[in-house]
Amino acid sequence: IDAERRAFASAHDVIVTSDWTADELARRGLANPDRTVVAVPGARPAEPSTPAAEGELLCIGVIAPHKGQDTLLAALARVAADDWTCTIVGSTEVFPEFAARIARQAAALAGRVRLAGVLDGPALADEYRRCALLIAPSRVESSGMAIVDARARGIPVLAAETGGIPDALAGGGGLLVRAGDPAALAEALDAWLSDASLRARLRREALAARATLPTWRDTVSRVAAALEAA
Repeated sequence: IDAERRAFASAHDVIVTSDWTADELARRGLANPDRTVVAVPGARPAEPSTPAAEGELLCIGVIAPHKGQDTLLAALARVAADDWTCTIVGSTEVFPEFAARIARQAAALAGRVRLAGVLDGPALADEYRRCALLIAPSRVESSGMAIVDARARGIPVLAAETGGIPDALAGGGGLLVRAGDPAALAEALDAWLSDASLRARLRREALAARATLPTWRDTVSRVAAALEAA
């Protein structure tokens, strides 16, 4: 904490990725709101996803306690339906003990969960293309790049109501559940898998939201303006 305070005290301005982060820094007394600039991550243009089935689930992020993959797998173990598969993309090297626990949880789910490791470029684009629902089960999240990338493709998002995630899902196309609650996440997953009208509504909202997303040009302009004013 002392190191954080020294770092923030030495900064002329602070650039953050969400309103939540700006508020959190102010609440902790780390950054002056008048000198904090919010530059939300931009969306790259992308074609809408084309999932073959509504049970094609995707979770992206480093395999780490704060990302909540353990909550997701505990929820999947409770899901009543069996017409789903889940791909989890992310490095297992940062928190190896946690990653080993995730591998054990995944192995217990009858081959329905695939741990894909780190993907980028065409391989990651293929996962998004096949995805029907992105799941972001984080315990804390400042914004969420995977959410932005999913929304650029019109993919509905099921996410934990924590940090900057609610702001990232403004405009519709998402469901929010209590962070760290496998039962609540399982209930939402059952609703997605069983309710065609819910899926259709979320997909319409997610596709409509594509036109409202900030671009990387917007993000760069915001950062550039902050630097020029410093």
